[in-house]
Amino acid sequence: MAFRFRFKSLLQKREYTLREAQIAFAAARGYCEEVKRRLSFVRQTYERSWQELQEKQQRGIEARYFLEHFHYLESLEQQLLSLERKLNEARMEMEKRQSAMLQRDREVKIMEELRDRERQMHSTTTLKREHKHMDEIAVFKHCRSRSL
Repeated sequence: MAFRFRFKSLLQKREYTLREAQIAFAAARGYCEEVKRRLSFVRQTYERSWQELQEKQQRGIEARYFLEHFHYLESLEQQLLSLERKLNEARMEMEKRQSAMLQRDREVKIMEELRDRERQMHSTTTLKREHKHMDEIAVFKHCRSRSL
């Protein structure tokens, strides 16, 4: 008789939820990386603009240009603050998704260990049953040959 795992459908369900958790974690990690790239870009833009303003101030610039540039720098600062908040939120979400993924992975491993133990028990039981059957055949043949 072939081995049949009694919790096969539960194992399949847990494997499916693990795949879903892996996809969710990958999406959260991808979003986190995207926010990091945007933050880095805005930070570099801010630093270049600040340095440009410093250089122009040393040479002398019009007050109107200074105010426009200053307002532009303020808007970049606001973007930086917003992106830093988003990055913190994205990291927290990524950690939450990773924790869920690891939990699903543990659940799958528990079911796989149970399946492997049951398969081993089935194999051992089947082997014992076959040996017993072979012993019975040998005894039967021996008794039959003695009676003839």
